[in-house]
Amino acid sequence: MADQLDYPHNDYLHNDYLHNDDQRLSGAWHPVAQSIDVAPGDSAPTRLLGRRLTVSRDAGGLASVAGSWGAAERYGLVWAALTEPTEAGPYEIPELATEGFHADALVRRTSASAGVVVDNFLDVTHFSYLHQQSFGRSRPVTHDGYALQASGQVVRLEHDTVLNEMRRTPDGGVGQRRIATYTYQPPFWAHLQMYFPDDGERSAATLICRPETSTSTVVYVVVAISDSDPGLADQVAFSLRVLDEDLVVLEQLVDQRLPLLPQAEQHTRADRAAIEMRRTLATWLAARSVAPEATSPGPGWVAVTTLAELDRAAGGPVPVRAEGRAWAVLRLDGEVVALLDRCPHRRVPLSAGTITAAHGGQRLQCSYHGWSFDGSGRCVEIPALGNATRLPGVGMSATPAAVKVVGDVVWLDGSAVVANP
Repeated sequence: MADQLDYPHNDYLHNDYLHNDDQRLSGAWHPVAQSIDVAPGDSAPTRLLGRRLTVSRDAGGLASVAGSWGAAERYGLVWAALTEPTEAGPYEIPELATEGFHADALVRRTSASAGVVVDNFLDVTHFSYLHQQSFGRSRPVTHDGYALQASGQVVRLEHDTVLNEMRRTPDGGVGQRRIATYTYQPPFWAHLQMYFPDDGERSAATLICRPETSTSTVVYVVVAISDSDPGLADQVAFSLRVLDEDLVVLEQLVDQRLPLLPQAEQHTRADRAAIEMRRTLATWLAARSVAPEATSPGPGWVAVTTLAELDRAAGGPVPVRAEGRAWAVLRLDGEVVALLDRCPHRRVPLSAGTITAAHGGQRLQCSYHGWSFDGSGRCVEIPALGNATRLPGVGMSATPAAVKVVGDVVWLDGSAVVANP
């Protein structure tokens, strides 16, 4: 083919293909839930790179993600990074950083990989085939009116084309001119800004993909339109229709890995955005080290916190949720343990307690009446009973749960309650 491009091999790549469970992705911000899904005092399970996480919101409205390095909340989404990210927070959506726009988000789960979905979003030449009815474009979309810039971690494509070919314009012409600016930032963030010169309208759609597991991706699309436009619900529905049309084809790919080397596929000049996207993503990945193994110990186990989070809490206790119940996770004498976050005396949260040294070891002391518990949940001291040597039995013990530590991650199985000694 005359216009086929040839690209040199990138020897610095760790891997020539990107898949959904590549642990180099752990050092990025990923959306893990919609804000509306987690009410104050509630929690919800989620997964990222195969890891089970728990999204919680405290009574004051602050969201956290147990099992992650940290959490943030922007654009109606809760975000998390599994290891310390180089970016201070999620990338900015320009329309939502200023006044004049209102927005809503749609969510889809798919078997297509995150890299494949983002790659498709940046491709404009499939419009006439996958979206002929939706976009009203039957003539092939070419690379005419196609301008590309790539700098650092940003790839920007401007594409000037005509959609809705059967539509009559006020000046007697046909079609609807659309000037689209696509911006990509790694690993899975793509922003589309649209301007329609015929009527002066502007809108935007930002696609962010969460690599949920090796075989599933959660796609979020944040749609923003002018405050003067009442058609937000219609625009969200249209965006969902277009996404579903794309997924019909993308889910048919036998190999869902995204090739990072241009030689793995046959590219032409019309694929320049795809090439630059891969180059930028490959460079970003090459700069990231692989995160420690964080595989679930088995069915029923939930990632609730990390050793780093316990360190920041000076050993704990750290409040978490699993199996619909609240737990206090802490270190006692170097061992990570979990106790039901409720003192058996007056139901005060044990996570509000303190770690003390008594009876030859560390204990968790309730903040209300000073009852103290060892790592098995056994009550070892009740100050109000003075120097009594006989303490109440199992009925006065705090309920413990099974805990395992894999790498830096603390896993809890709330269904496997450990018997008190």
